[in-house]
Amino acid sequence: MVANKYAMFFGGKNDSRIFMYGNGTNRYIFTGLASGVPSAEYFPTLNYREVGSNQFAVTDIVRQYDRQIVYTDGGEAFYSYYDTFYDSSGNVIVDFPTQPLNNAIGNVALGQAQLIQNNPITIQNGVYEWQSTSVRDERNAQFISKRVQPSLDLETLSNAITVDWEKRKEYWLAIGSTIWVYNYQLDAWYKFTLTDTPTCFYVIDDEMHFGTTNGELMKFEKTVLTDNGTTITATWEMNFYNFGAEWIRKFMNELWISLKPETKSSVDLTYQTDREADSDIYTAVYSLATFTEMDFSDFSYLVNYNPQPFRFKVKAKKFVYFKLIFTNDKDDRLTVLAINLPVRMGSKVK
Repeated sequence: MVANKYAMFFGGKNDSRIFMYGNGTNRYIFTGLASGVPSAEYFPTLNYREVGSNQFAVTDIVRQYDRQIVYTDGGEAFYSYYDTFYDSSGNVIVDFPTQPLNNAIGNVALGQAQLIQNNPITIQNGVYEWQSTSVRDERNAQFISKRVQPSLDLETLSNAITVDWEKRKEYWLAIGSTIWVYNYQLDAWYKFTLTDTPTCFYVIDDEMHFGTTNGELMKFEKTVLTDNGTTITATWEMNFYNFGAEWIRKFMNELWISLKPETKSSVDLTYQTDREADSDIYTAVYSLATFTEMDFSDFSYLVNYNPQPFRFKVKAKKFVYFKLIFTNDKDDRLTVLAINLPVRMGSKVK
């Protein structure tokens, strides 16, 4: 029992049982009744379940509505539920029957499954969201990390640590110093690398804290513009876009972007086409004069607080595919509000 690393509450209307798991085996145990009353200290000898093959271990147990979903690192998932029956003496006996749910997807990261909007999120050769887990159906595990899977394939997913930052609608997955973030409200993924390596995450009062391999306790703070003193380099790339016609060559002579007003804001813009690997660097700077961060070199005639459009003359010719790249490596804030890419259609691709 002492070898189990994780625990969860489950059972009946009041969740009257404690389930413990994570000792490297396919067995999990649960508490029973002491003098007819649920006890957190009493683990009857027969209060255990073994799921799947003994070659694999139970890595997580997550509650979904009135069921438990039990995952192993062998690519299996099971469901269990609270049930009662009468013995020969008429006594009520509580049981937790276990049934197979999925034979292909489980969870390889010990204790790292997250329950997000009542759907478990697990890791097994990628990130999966579990839906409709009341019956056995291989389709109940939805693959949600397809867009970032090439980078995840380079990592050992069993080393992942995860957290749900519910206030920001973000699921975080960290391996080493790299963090993949899934914004489940926007259905968008993004990725960043810290200067420190997290060992755990914890959300306290809607703020994200984490421990590091150096024994430090750190916090993400939106008012801080650096990563523990190191300037953050942010990059956004659009996919190669064919403007709805991959058989037509295009011409682009100018483009526009709009930036959100900030005390200091800037962005470097480049582009790529199927005919041009690198372009010139175009820079947009939008700075407002405030007494908060006074710098006389920033003074300009921009005195309004409205979004500002920027026009750039470009020379993208005879391309089929176009990609825009934004980069910011300054100690400031950047929010791109709009992008406009007018093109002129040319001849057919030969």
